[in-house]
Amino acid sequence: MRKELVKYLVITGAFSLLGLLALQVYWVHNTYLLRQQSFSDRVYSAMSKTTSELERVDKPLTKLHAPNITDTTYKEVPLDTFFNAVNQDIAEWVEVQIVPSLEERLDTSLLKGLIQGFMEKEGIRAPFSTQVRDRSNRVFWKYTPENLKDPEVEVFTSLLFPNDPLSQDYYLEVRFEDTRKYLLGSMSSMLIISVLLLSSIVGLFTYSALTIYRQRKLSELKSDFINNMTHELKTPIATISLACEVLGDEEVKKSEISRDRYIKMIREENNRLGMLVENVLRTSLFEQGQMRMKVQDVNVHDVIQSVLKSFDLQFRNRRASVIEDYQSVSPIIQGDPMHITNMIFNLIDNALKYSLENPKIDIKTTDEGGSFVFTITDQGIGISKENQKKIFEKLYRVPTGNVHNVKGFGLGLSYVMGVITKHRGTIQVNSEIKKGTQFIVKLPRKYEEIN
Repeated sequence: MRKELVKYLVITGAFSLLGLLALQVYWVHNTYLLRQQSFSDRVYSAMSKTTSELERVDKPLTKLHAPNITDTTYKEVPLDTFFNAVNQDIAEWVEVQIVPSLEERLDTSLLKGLIQGFMEKEGIRAPFSTQVRDRSNRVFWKYTPENLKDPEVEVFTSLLFPNDPLSQDYYLEVRFEDTRKYLLGSMSSMLIISVLLLSSIVGLFTYSALTIYRQRKLSELKSDFINNMTHELKTPIATISLACEVLGDEEVKKSEISRDRYIKMIREENNRLGMLVENVLRTSLFEQGQMRMKVQDVNVHDVIQSVLKSFDLQFRNRRASVIEDYQSVSPIIQGDPMHITNMIFNLIDNALKYSLENPKIDIKTTDEGGSFVFTITDQGIGISKENQKKIFEKLYRVPTGNVHNVKGFGLGLSYVMGVITKHRGTIQVNSEIKKGTQFIVKLPRKYEEIN
């Protein structure tokens, strides 16, 4: 997949995800506003029903006053019954409606029970306080539950006797601590589901984007690997082909020295081909977990010296100098001699390949507790901090800058890490650009199988 296409897909997906997130936030916000309006309507409905019930049970005293009688008598009696019983001139009597004081008319225990009951019927579970006041904010009665800390956040007000023209000065108030917390709590299930869905979508998008990026990166690495492998294989094949043609020449056949030289060239290139194929196969076996360790006692000093001898020709050609410092008193560990040899070979090969003219390589061994430690240090081009995190990945090759024709498949250090992991060891990289690289390998003396 082309790089630009991947970028456009990721950008389009990101904008779509942001749009979906904005739509979800808008929907949740609107739902909250609707819940808030519904809450207010239900509170006012409960208050209206409370005041209506209070008016229904409230009975102002109806009195008759006779102006000609000095001793004014008041009697609580319906007017029609009174006029039927008393044979007097109705015009002389005046109907007087006596309105008692608020303390006499208001049954606070009834008010408390009514407001709580109607609130419960309306589905209001939030704690609230109730009070009765007049226009001048003088409070006549107040009830606040113990679990209500600050009931001053939101206040709902209604006339206490809305249908009584003589009692328009009294108000019923209901105060809530924090309706926002209550409303959000009532939306908790919806919010949790929304968050989970959005998290899942974001997670899937992120995973998909990373997968696409890794696949594209892997595709590039595989292309590089195929190109490098083709180049690496073409050289020995071409050399062998040329040597075979030369050996067919009659003059070369007559010269034993020339014939032996070309036969040796064919043998060396054939061995090189075998090593290239072996590197690929070993890495594949490690990946599949099919690599078996043939564990035995290994003298690492002997292995290092053996590997160095195999590099004699390359050291002479590159005019390399190698300093050996064997400080380890007990260089014998349990491990697979073939894989340990190949691992040391790859590390020294890297030190040689990534060095400039006249390479200088230091090899040092020490003891550390129950482990054997060896260090390989070069003064080559170095590895950046960013690349140090990637050098053990399969097929990854460090950019070589001005060092050209550096051969390899990007499998060497991946194989090294596999061998060290199999032996339950560790490897540390210290490097600076243009100053060199140091690999510190620590291997336990006793081998333990990894299940």
